[in-house]
Amino acid sequence: MATRLVEGLTEHDVVTEPFPHVVVGNARPDQRVQQLISDWPDDAVFRGGRAAGSNRRFNYNARQVMRDTTFPESWRSFTATHVSGAFARECVRLFAPWIRSEYPLTIGG
Repeated sequence: MATRLVEGLTEHDVVTEPFPHVVVGNARPDQRVQQLISDWPDDAVFRGGRAAGSNRRFNYNARQVMRDTTFPESWRSFTATHVSGAFARECVRLFAPWIRSEYPLTIGG
């Protein structure tokens, strides 16, 4: 089982139109998805004591998730994995041909 959403993907998995991207079907085992769904915190966590309102935006970034020890461990782990250097490197590896094409001086080539 892949631990990161892009793990195991190759440039052959990249769809180039209208821009380079991947679509990953069944990215997580059903049991893991159900765990994340059931562990999703109440919206009061994200409101931080503020009242809910129509179309009101609330921010809760990855740093907050990982520092909040009351946030479910399943989400803290999932978040930490997907903001890690390893995940960023996998994304760069996956999209390297398109990054090089658009920004030739950014990564070796």
